[in-house]
Amino acid sequence: MAEQLRKDIAAKKAEHEKKLREERREHAEKVKGFSSQLDSADDVFTKANRQKNNDTEKHEEQMRKLTAANEAANKASQSLHEQTLSGRRKETAAELDALRQAQDAREKDQIAYQSEEKQWMEETKRRANEDAIERITIEKEQTNRAQELAAKSEKERIEYAENTEKSNLAEIGEMKKALLETTREESQREIEHHKQISAIENVGILAQVGMDKAAEQMQMNRSAYDAISQVTDEINTSARKFSEISSKIRVAAKFNKADHLKKQYAGIIRSLEAFKTSQANISRMITELIEKPIDDKDNTRQATMRLALEDVDNLTDFFQGLQLYADPKVSDENFLKETLQIVEGHADHMDSLKSNWNNLPPVDRTNLVHAQFMATTELLLSGQKLAVETNGSHMIE
Repeated sequence: MAEQLRKDIAAKKAEHEKKLREERREHAEKVKGFSSQLDSADDVFTKANRQKNNDTEKHEEQMRKLTAANEAANKASQSLHEQTLSGRRKETAAELDALRQAQDAREKDQIAYQSEEKQWMEETKRRANEDAIERITIEKEQTNRAQELAAKSEKERIEYAENTEKSNLAEIGEMKKALLETTREESQREIEHHKQISAIENVGILAQVGMDKAAEQMQMNRSAYDAISQVTDEINTSARKFSEISSKIRVAAKFNKADHLKKQYAGIIRSLEAFKTSQANISRMITELIEKPIDDKDNTRQATMRLALEDVDNLTDFFQGLQLYADPKVSDENFLKETLQIVEGHADHMDSLKSNWNNLPPVDRTNLVHAQFMATTELLLSGQKLAVETNGSHMIE
């Protein structure tokens, strides 16, 4: 009995799905036919399709309910079969009752589904009729509009032909007169054209000269920037060495560790040699920069460089003074006091060197050639007139 029930359910489900697919196929063919006949009615058909999809979702929900009921019946049938084999007759009677209830529920759901399906089919037919009526109305409106446009176009064509025939004779006379005038104007324009071409070529020559100068200035700027960067690196190196030496002497003086400082003095002398080399490099590179003019900021830049050079000269006594104590013969107290005095006496010069170099006016690093080229191009493309004088000279207004 349960097996027959499952077969009936499966057969009805297959029949219903086949019928649903056929209805969908017919509906799709109708929609395709409407779309090929009337593209302007897309919104109407889209709305119908959207409603159809909503109805289809409702239908699929009913199918899911029906499937769930079928699965419940299958489970109940399987349970009944297992209990029959195990001899549980009393429980089997209860399971049979549950199976009948499940079957009744399924039949109720199927009846409800068939009712909703019938209602859906009637609604679909109604909407299809409404769509067909609306499509026919639109087709009539388009046909009438096309006929009106064709009649209007024919009328305009006839009027244009009549007006053209009347105006042709008058235009021929005007064209002959205009031709003579155009010939004279064309000759004059040709003369002016050659003059302006010559003027533009001369502007191009001047622009090339400007770009060559810009390239030369860029090279100077680049070299100056690199040289200034090298000086900056050397100043940083000197500052680190100065800080390294000063910190050792200050710490030893603070804790009165003359013996400890004397033990470290060999390392301090090596740092002094590196400091001395760095200072010599700074002096040489700054002197070279002062001798090479760069741009309109040279006066300020050279004045600042000279101040930095004075700081370098003042720091000469720093490494010379400390070198005297490489083999100190003075007492520990004087040794700490005098080396600390040398450090403190030159700290301001080190700070001044860094400050002066940081205040150095920057070097222009923009692409001057590109800027010159863009300025010339903008001038030539801006539509400004080239005034040509009677003596053949020219200028850009």
